Parts: sequence; structure tokens; C-alpha cells
Amino acid sequence: MLQKLTPAKSIEYLKSLGITTLSGNEGLSLGLGAVDYGMSPVEIAGAYATIANKGVYIEPTFYIKVVDSNGNIIMEKKQETHRVLSEQNAWLVQSLLTEPTGTGLTGAEGATGTRARVTGMQTCGKTGTTNDTTATWFCGFTPYYTASMYFGFDNPKDGGSGVPGSGTVAARWGGIMNKIHNGLEKASFERPGGIVSGRICRDSGLLATENCEQDQRGSRVYGEYFVKGTTPTQSCATHVKIKICKETGKVANEFCTDFEEKVFITRPNSDTDTSWQSAADAKFMAPTQTCDKHTTKPDTVKPEITLKGEATISLKLKEVFKDPGATAKDDVDGDLTSQIKTTIKKDNKEVKQIDTSKAGVYIITYTVSDKAGNVGVKTRTVKVGDTTQKPGNNTINSGNTITTNTIKH
Repeated sequence: MLQKLTPAKSIEYLKSLGITTLSGNEGLSLGLGAVDYGMSPVEIAGAYATIANKGVYIEPTFYIKVVDSNGNIIMEKKQETHRVLSEQNAWLVQSLLTEPTGTGLTGAEGATGTRARVTGMQTCGKTGTTNDTTATWFCGFTPYYTASMYFGFDNPKDGGSGVPGSGTVAARWGGIMNKIHNGLEKASFERPGGIVSGRICRDSGLLATENCEQDQRGSRVYGEYFVKGTTPTQSCATHVKIKICKETGKVANEFCTDFEEKVFITRPNSDTDTSWQSAADAKFMAPTQTCDKHTTKPDTVKPEITLKGEATISLKLKEVFKDPGATAKDDVDGDLTSQIKTTIKKDNKEVKQIDTSKAGVYIITYTVSDKAGNVGVKTRTVKVGDTTQKPGNNTINSGNTITTNTIKH
């Protein structure tokens, strides 16, 4: 971010926040807090107080005025004051700085400075640690007071890494500030007008889409606040939904029949800038290779079965039945007649053979599968004797001869 804004712009803001120890030669390491001459706790407290004071800088002072024994003013401090940030931007920074103390929108999980909390107060702050822990900081504020705390040595070599960690500094800061706030009413920072919210993608910083919700890591959408007029207008293009061949794990082509849709992330110039390969989320990057296993149009046509003889066959009682059979062919696999499987059912129950000793209706089913798994089916109906006999008659249909015996009651 500093690279985009330039160190010069950052230095301009630091000076307007009352920092006087800048050399003007600071580079991108300024984004990590590195400066040539360091900053004093008083000036940093004044800078943080600007954020707490809704964006208005008030010059820190150790005295307001000096009076003599008669009450006459001998000296009076005229504090420099000017606006640095808009009230809305100051509130946004306040909300950011509640995260380390766990008193903000997302709660205490992952917060590093929870021991700095002031009871009953929304507490803002930030820990800081220099190289080799030669100095540690905690700077923060509540709606009432701002304070900075520094642990270190005039000559860092004297103490080495003998200063307490920033978490300890935060705890000591909290201990002092809790005493200072004792008896004060509970307070939090009020959101000013001109602040709007939006659903944002964590990976692109743009307006979230349905794809952002379906990221393989879980939803990447969160709520964010903006100064009105600065909400992103573009939707996330980082998340893309791609059809993946289940067999090869590559991008599915037109010939892949077994595929699934998955959401991946993308990066600009990822084909030339391969540094992303060492990133923690590299495995969620969209694949670029297309399936090279499935190269022909899949076979989706069922084999064709042709019955030999009639589709419906009528038999006399005790007449010998011989199945005329069927043939099968497939556009891709050719003749499949030898692979036909036959089943016989009577009254929806499978039987081994057709019994012509008594009347009944049988369904013969011919089934065949091709190599692609397409299944062809054909049925034949076999009627034995008279299958339409009515109550009160003893009628037997025996082919060309019908014998009827009337039963008298």
C-alpha cells in the first residue's frame, strides 16, 4: 500500500500528525515503522490522539499556563490544532484499531493486545516490536484518553533483547489506563454519518459474488465499512467457477462426461509471474491445463435390439415354446447379439421358463450394454392359453379350437 501511495505521501501525513523527527529519506520500510531517527512517545501519543479526536490534531503540551502568586498569567501555551483526517476516515481507523484489543466488530479471537483492554471502554491500540526485540511499544486510546508506552534502552546494545514483549507492554498499559479511567462512564466511539457498509471479497477487495461464497476454503465474504462514495463499484473477478474433469483433475473439455464445478482463485499475470506458487493458497489457484484424456465425443447412444419373430406370441396349452430370440447392434461396438441377457417374468415375478401347462402371460425382456455403459432394452409378450377367461365360464383357448363348458348353478 505504501508503494502505491509513495513514502512521500506518508511522510506528509506523519508531519501533519506532529511527527518532527523524519529525515525525509525514509523508503518503503516506513510501512513497517522503520525511520532514520525514531519517534518520541509524546509525538506518537499526539498522533494517535488525532485519530481518537475524530481526525483533529491538537499539539501535545506538558503545561497549559503559568501564573504567579497573584494569579497573573506569565506564560500560556497556544496549542497548534488542525484537521488531518475527515471524521469518517478517523472512525474507520478507530474501528481498525479496536481489532488488536478484541473490542471491535470481530471480537477477541486472534487479537494480540487483549490485555490492554480498559474495562467498560472501547479500546483502540497497537503493539509494536523492533528488530531483535530491542524496543517494544503499545500505543492506544479510549474515547477519554490516549497514551503511548515504550520500553527500551538509550543504547540498544546495553540491553540487547532484555525488554519485555509487546504483550507485556500492552498489559502494563492496560493496568495504568484502567486506573486512569476508574469511575468514568462506559463509552465507545460513535459512528458518524456518511459511513456505509458493503459485502466484500477477502481476496479481491471488490464486491463479493456468489463465487466468493463458494470458495473451497469456505465463504470469503465479510462486511466492511466505507466512507460514502468510496465503496468498490466492481465485482470480484478473482473467484471463477470452472468445470473440472473428475478423472484427470484438469479443466473439462466438451468430451468429458464426468465432471464437477468448483470455484478457484486467479491472479493477474500468473502465467509469467510464478511467485504465487509458494503462496499459502496456491492449491486453490485455477488449473490451466485442459483434459487430454477425453478427446472424442462420448458414446451416448443405446444399442439397438431387434426381435426375431413377433413381439406378441400366443401359445396353446401344453404347446412347446422356443424363444425365437433377438439380435443387437451398436454404432460404436458393432454386433452385441452374443451379449444379450434374457429374463422372464410372470405377474411381475421372475421365473426360469415359460410353463405352457396352464394359462398365463409372460414378459420376456432382452437387455444389452455397450462398452460406454449405454443399455438397450426390448420386451416380448408370450400368452399361454385363454388369458381373458371370465367368471362363470370354463373356457380354454387352445389355438384354433375353443371349447366352452357352461357351468350351471
